[in-house]
Amino acid sequence: MRQSTKSGSGGRPTQEATAQLSGKILDVAESLFLAQGFERTSIDQIATTARVAKRTLYARFADKEAVFDAVVKRRIDNNLLEIDSLDLQGLKLEDKLLKLAYLLLEHILQPQAIELDRAITAEAVRFPNLARLYREHAAPRYIGYIARVLISSSEYYSSEQGDAQRDGSNFLVLIVLPLLRTALFSTPDQVRRELEGGVIEDRVRFFMNGIRP
Repeated sequence: MRQSTKSGSGGRPTQEATAQLSGKILDVAESLFLAQGFERTSIDQIATTARVAKRTLYARFADKEAVFDAVVKRRIDNNLLEIDSLDLQGLKLEDKLLKLAYLLLEHILQPQAIELDRAITAEAVRFPNLARLYREHAAPRYIGYIARVLISSSEYYSSEQGDAQRDGSNFLVLIVLPLLRTALFSTPDQVRRELEGGVIEDRVRFFMNGIRP
């Protein structure tokens, strides 16, 4: 027998029902942000498209920036869940980093991810807080994961978290960000051409040479 999503007739929604409704709101908001940008998307439009009352939306999110913030967090959380499932056991550090680099690139080069980055870039001057939110949520978490991979390896030269964080940041700057920039301002074909010829392998090797004592 199917369980009700409410605690009783006229009762409060269960946690599962609440989470599903929040997810629906974020799905709608993300689609609108990607289609028309942050400025042109309104709370009224999100509520109407999601078919929820504005008071229901405001009970979950303080304002439009909070909705955008939640959209970004959710995308990063989903990416990190997949990264966490990577099987890196028994691999040399260089091979671990190569595997990680390809998965990171797969995430950031998804069409929706590129459109989200473009939306943030387009609104950065008028809404600098959007870029700040993205930087605060995205980069530190990816850097933290790379740092954990580094420091857990016996091949890594340091046991200091600060060294691993710095090298994790350099890894992103060297390997991921140039291709993201290409993706933002060019076509998928240009990105594919840039990935040809073992460029990722070369950059990971260059990074490894840079961190070897």
